[in-house]
Amino acid sequence: MVNSFVCRATIVPSQNGAGSVPLLTQSVSLGDTLIGITTKHKLGHLEVAEEFVQSAEGQSDIHFFYTSSEKTQACSEGRTTTITLRCDSNLEGNGIISPPSSCSDGTCDGCNFHFLWKTRLACRVCTESDYQIVRGECIHGQQTVHYISPQGCILPDGSAEGAFRRTIPCTVIPKELQLLIGAGVGFGILLLVLVFYFWKKNRKLEFKYMKLVQSSSSKDCELPAAESCAIDDDEEEHFDSVAFSDKKKGILGKFRTIRVGNHKEKQYRTVYLEEE
Repeated sequence: MVNSFVCRATIVPSQNGAGSVPLLTQSVSLGDTLIGITTKHKLGHLEVAEEFVQSAEGQSDIHFFYTSSEKTQACSEGRTTTITLRCDSNLEGNGIISPPSSCSDGTCDGCNFHFLWKTRLACRVCTESDYQIVRGECIHGQQTVHYISPQGCILPDGSAEGAFRRTIPCTVIPKELQLLIGAGVGFGILLLVLVFYFWKKNRKLEFKYMKLVQSSSSKDCELPAAESCAIDDDEEEHFDSVAFSDKKKGILGKFRTIRVGNHKEKQYRTVYLEEE
């Protein structure tokens, strides 16, 4: 018994007749160690068969690289196996495994094996951006949208259905026209608000002006005489007079106070005279 990821065995038909189980002999490990999984055609010293690379045609193949530590006289460095997984959404079940057409046994030198595994399990799951969208006619506010899945991916539920549809609400007026109408209505409302504001402001100014005119017309047209700030002739003599006072100013000496009024400067000065 051989424990390995990839192994080869020779099938010997049973001699007991139809319905008997065939015999498997000479089991050989072709890859007991997984060294890498990549979308590149080369990993270290291991390479994918040239036939598989040329037939990819832009598909994102996934390559599994295996090695076996079991050495033989023909394979001094052990055996290697490369399995290329390719998406094929039309295949059911586990798909089909095929060797290169130039090497029907999967190997041309007996040491390096190559297999191509076509299966829908190697396909990526389709996203909404991968679908081709076809919109139906808008009828009674409802629109049917058809999603057609492209090649190279499968639906999220794993089904092989190539298209599905969805019903969404719709409107007869395009979205761009709706935005344009909304912008026009908003601009019109703004203009109406500005017109009403300036009309209201003008009414207030007009009311204040009329009130001012009425108040000015109700008063007497003659203005009261202005009061004079000039000094009369008899008042000038009063301010030019000089008064002497014999009253003593404390114990420091005798002083006389003269008050002099100047009608031009409109100010007073006090002069103290010391008696000899």
